[in-house]
Amino acid sequence: MSQGKDYILQIKVQNGPLLRIMRMRGYRTATALSKASGVQPNTIGAFLRMRELPIKSSRGSKWKESTVKLAKFLRVPPESMFPEQHLTEVLQKGSGEMEVSREEMVAICSPETSPPPEVLMDRTKMLEELDRLIDLLGPRSADLLCRYYGLRGYEAMTFREIGEVFGLSGSRTQQIINRLLRRMRHPAHSIRLRQLLHGDESFPQPELIKEVKS
Repeated sequence: MSQGKDYILQIKVQNGPLLRIMRMRGYRTATALSKASGVQPNTIGAFLRMRELPIKSSRGSKWKESTVKLAKFLRVPPESMFPEQHLTEVLQKGSGEMEVSREEMVAICSPETSPPPEVLMDRTKMLEELDRLIDLLGPRSADLLCRYYGLRGYEAMTFREIGEVFGLSGSRTQQIINRLLRRMRHPAHSIRLRQLLHGDESFPQPELIKEVKS
């Protein structure tokens, strides 16, 4: 009988984009998100396992009601919650296992590959506070700012590209974004975020964080 490696590593594949957004909003399970959003836990679970399409037909592009409801609650575009390939096809197999050696297990599970829980908690609080600051700007201004900095599921856009969306010139878009940043920097709004940062430059979305801190 042949000798295998020391460990059997069991693998469960989940929807990375949706799971990251959930964690950013402070939801660790489908049940917790379901209670807050009103979307059925089975549906969220299926989305996490990529076993249910977010659109009504693999040949169409109309989002399901549950997809729209969840995206609206999480304040992200629907397409940002799924890997591109799973907008139109389900994941056929979401689990597996493999043999690994002690050295391979140490490399995979090393604390260096995953921040400590207290760091993750601090970053979650920062994201929530950043979200609060952005929401204070109002829906249209928040949308404009998120497009520029690539937040809430958007790819970062230039002043000109954003201007085309909003019917503005590139220079006018820049003026508006600069004005919004001044509002976010005001101590009355940003003091809580500044307290949470403690000078941590490794925080996600560092460009907007640096702007608010300056």
